[in-house]
Amino acid sequence: MTSDDNKPQRTTYRNGDLHNALIKAGVELARQGGPEAVVLRAATRHVGVAPNAAYRHFADRSALLHAVSQGYGRGRPHHGGRTGCSAGRPG
Repeated sequence: MTSDDNKPQRTTYRNGDLHNALIKAGVELARQGGPEAVVLRAATRHVGVAPNAAYRHFADRSALLHAVSQGYGRGRPHHGGRTGCSAGRPG
C-alpha cells in the first residue's frame, strides 16, 4: 500500500481552464434565468469549485456578466487575466 492509496479522491474541479468553465456556467445560468441569474457563487457551484476560486478570474459579478455577454462561453475562448481589474495573470 502506498501513501497515495490513503489520499481521498478529489471531487472538486481541477483544470487549467477555470476561467472559461466559469463563463460557460454563466452562459448556462443566463439561458435559464436571464442576466439576473448570472452570479459568481452560482457559477462556481455549477462548475464544482469553492466560491473564492472565481475571484482569481473575475473581480466581481459584473466582470463575469460582461464576459458572458461577450459570448466567450459560446465557443470563443478567452485567454486573458482577471477580468475587471488591473492585475492580470501571465498568459
